[in-house]
Amino acid sequence: ASKATMEQGLHEVYSFPEDSGWSPYAFSSLTTTKKYTQSHKKETQAVVNAFEKACQYIYAHPSEAVTIGQREFPDMDASIVKHAVTHSIEMKSYPEHALVSKESWKNAMTIQAFIKNVDGLNTKNTSYATNVDPSFAKAAEKS
Repeated sequence: ASKATMEQGLHEVYSFPEDSGWSPYAFSSLTTTKKYTQSHKKETQAVVNAFEKACQYIYAHPSEAVTIGQREFPDMDASIVKHAVTHSIEMKSYPEHALVSKESWKNAMTIQAFIKNVDGLNTKNTSYATNVDPSFAKAAEKS
């Protein structure tokens, strides 16, 4: 079976950051428990350091990021992966750093509340203060 390509008529239907005005947006995150981070500080910091390094790498080496994407999705046409990765870099869909800002968290929770994935804004379950520990990301950015 042949792979569909952008040249064969595939096109981007929706570009979340560009079309929505919701940037910055906490598109993804690393999730764990407070108990784990407190009892495994070294391991937690190592994971966040690796995430910070990956975030910086994408922007410092975009062509290598495309190559990695193509290697990770070998069944997808290389031109589609290149477009997706390049566009995501241009739109800053990938975080530039591991730190989740208060603004990006608020934007994410606003959309999650709108689609009813969470029980409202500024609740214990959705507040930045109770859900985001920026200490590990701040340390990672310095290292």
